[in-house]
Amino acid sequence: MVVSFGTAVLGVPLALGEVCAVQQPVAQALEAPVQDARASVQTQDANGDETTGWEQGRRGWLWVAVPQGVRVFCMRASRGAKGLREVLGEA
Repeated sequence: MVVSFGTAVLGVPLALGEVCAVQQPVAQALEAPVQDARASVQTQDANGDETTGWEQGRRGWLWVAVPQGVRVFCMRASRGAKGLREVLGEA
């Protein structure tokens, strides 16, 4: 899917091996900004919070928080409260 997206949408041809090679470095580079975004969401008073189900071979859930200026989401196999806490924090 990433290879197709890179070619069709970005106009950047990618090989599957390239995607695998950059997956960990990209995840590590995004770790701090993602934590900053989560902290921002968790300190704001008003959020537009949503959970949406989807099915692509198996059922899953997308948890989203949409306060002013930042968007945070996580995808989980369960609709349980763990996903909600992951997005909004414990409070």
